[in-house]
Amino acid sequence: MVHKGLGQGMAYVRGIIYYSVSPNELHPFRGLLTKAPWNALRRVSEEFFRVTAMSSDSAAALPRPHSALVVDGPDRAGARSMLRGVGLKSADFSRPQVGVVSCWATVTPCNLNLRELQDLAGESVREAGLVPMHFNTVTVSDGISMGTPGMRLSLISREVIADSIETVTLAEGFDGLVCLGACDKNMPGMAMAMLRINRPALFVYGGSILPGCGPKGDKVDIRTVYEAIGGYHKGSVSDKELSDIEECAIPGPGSCAGMYTANTMSCALEAMGLALPGDASPPAVSEEKRRQARHLVGAALANMMRCGIRPRDIVTRQALENAAAVVSALGGSTNACLHLVAIAREAGLADFGLDELQSVFQRTPVLADLLCPNGAVGKLIGDEGDSFSGPAIVYENEEAAYVGVSRGQVQPGHVVVVRNEGPVGGPGMREMLAVTAAIQGRGLSGRVALITDGRFSGATKGFVVGHVTPESAVGGPIGALRTGDQIEIDGPGRQINVRLAESELAARLSEAATVAAEASAEAKANPPGGSRTSVLAKYRRLVRQADEGAIVVSLIRTSFFTVFKKKNNYFKTKFSWTTHCKSPPLLPPRFRPASAPASAPASAPASARFRPRFRPASDRLKFGVSAILNIGCSASRFRMLGPLPPPPHLLLQAQQHRLLLSHAAASPGSAPHHSGAF
Repeated sequence: MVHKGLGQGMAYVRGIIYYSVSPNELHPFRGLLTKAPWNALRRVSEEFFRVTAMSSDSAAALPRPHSALVVDGPDRAGARSMLRGVGLKSADFSRPQVGVVSCWATVTPCNLNLRELQDLAGESVREAGLVPMHFNTVTVSDGISMGTPGMRLSLISREVIADSIETVTLAEGFDGLVCLGACDKNMPGMAMAMLRINRPALFVYGGSILPGCGPKGDKVDIRTVYEAIGGYHKGSVSDKELSDIEECAIPGPGSCAGMYTANTMSCALEAMGLALPGDASPPAVSEEKRRQARHLVGAALANMMRCGIRPRDIVTRQALENAAAVVSALGGSTNACLHLVAIAREAGLADFGLDELQSVFQRTPVLADLLCPNGAVGKLIGDEGDSFSGPAIVYENEEAAYVGVSRGQVQPGHVVVVRNEGPVGGPGMREMLAVTAAIQGRGLSGRVALITDGRFSGATKGFVVGHVTPESAVGGPIGALRTGDQIEIDGPGRQINVRLAESELAARLSEAATVAAEASAEAKANPPGGSRTSVLAKYRRLVRQADEGAIVVSLIRTSFFTVFKKKNNYFKTKFSWTTHCKSPPLLPPRFRPASAPASAPASAPASARFRPRFRPASDRLKFGVSAILNIGCSASRFRMLGPLPPPPHLLLQAQQHRLLLSHAAASPGSAPHHSGAF
């Protein structure tokens, strides 16, 4: 089956990926993406996207449904005047506007070359007859924040990046989008934004860093540094040796060298069709990467606009299976499981989860899925075996686990358990690279196992299982484990078991639920980040579990209130509740559907879920008394069982409030009269 792509198609046939130069013609180049020669892929791209300068008439013929609302007509003269200030000419206002967004920053080498590529992509967009509009979004570095509290912000940044791109694109009325990314979270974040906005869009990878040349002439990278830290604590690496590796491991710009998360996701995005063929392969500093940005991007995007091809046309179930097959065959990062599920949600494929990924992984069995109650993810490449059993040694967070490994507490045969590192518990679901690298550095690789409700870097090696769901912070079984428990990890059987009597396990699960509830109450009293409005606190409240991609669901806070003034004091009565858009909790009795259960299922149509709307009064009094807000519901699905009565002690004030409103309406030009009751 061939699905529409960026002018070319990709067919998924028995786990093999084929290129095609059009949606209806298979190309003879076959095999996995990274094994196809760069030159062959370049010829495939250029064969279809032959770059020619578009005439003004043909450029004007391209659809521009969004920018037209911003710049067309006499009423939009103000907007056009502002845009002239950034360099646009009169002819540009009849052409589609394209947002060209990158994560360029000097906070990490991963994105250091993106400004140059962004400029080249902008030139390509303009040459194709489109108007490039450059902007930036944020990025953070996993490699720098690894092992620190700052790592809690890494996964959160994925949501921030998606939201920020959506915000700018919708606010400015861009007709298309070019996204340039090169780090763990900005790449899936950009893909999520592309699908959410669903306007013609293209992803461009910044490219991988070149490997460093070690003191002995060997190739080194960031993982080498982290493993050397473990060797330093063991005593097998000296101060000078550690310093020498540190100084040569990162020779310049580009994503971490290895099949880590960035390179894994670049291959996945290319396989699913959001990037051009061959986009994932060239290094960041290569001329090939510059050539791709300068000569292919604009023509490809113009072709998508002309044909009406949008990201959700490209990212189908078959496209996601393509991506999963490539991730598995390449032994990619386990983070891909998290990101592919989140991308599927944005593509409207809510039923594409870990089970669907597992079915693909079984056909290309490099990446295995070890199931806890709601799932877990482990990467088994053969060196570490496919099963492990031993006594647990439990740590409550990453820092404690790192100290334990560094001080020799972890011994051969141990199953290291690191919990309270999930999306909610972290919050932020940190990667455990510092811990696993310390295990490597102490010579324990293959001799211990590690399970966690946190994540792993693509640089992680060894017998490791992460993404355990439900996590300990929501009462998951991992919270019931204790040091000394006998744990069995069965890869072929996809199970993790603990040897406990059923009565003991039940008692521990009850205790774990109590601990989780107490931790939740503590987080409300002392929110992470120091404030309920901090990004960590908001993320903790809104994030879903890892088996759902750790996506952030939107929140609706419905409030209706009356405000009364007496002398210089305000009295306010406020009724409010909070619902998650995707699976709302128990609805207030007055607003339940007449013939529906108390809580509408997540799969119910939008019309069957609670959707309040406000009907504010038109007049507001000058001295600050708010008008009463009235709330209504959809008449076809909900019924209101009468008005909500105000508390008895406010009935008198309500009557006086109505009299005051009547007086103001009768005498609009006069100042409100304050009676003795106010």
